[in-house]
Amino acid sequence: MSVLDKIETYEKEDVLIAIRAAMSMSKRFEEDMAVLHDLTVVPLKTNDEPALEIVRYDGQPQQKGWTIG
Repeated sequence: MSVLDKIETYEKEDVLIAIRAAMSMSKRFEEDMAVLHDLTVVPLKTNDEPALEIVRYDGQPQQKGWTIG
């Protein structure tokens, strides 16, 4: 089964939530994250299985506090 076949078995919204979570976690932990076949998100450095998606840390630290305006 290919990666595309696995992605198509999930609801589109579930996949988007997992990717958004990986993006947030990447900024929070300042490291690359992997979205796995069951839509869990783990640090890429600890992953030992094929990932559906890899989210790379962009090097920008997470902003502290809230910005209003």
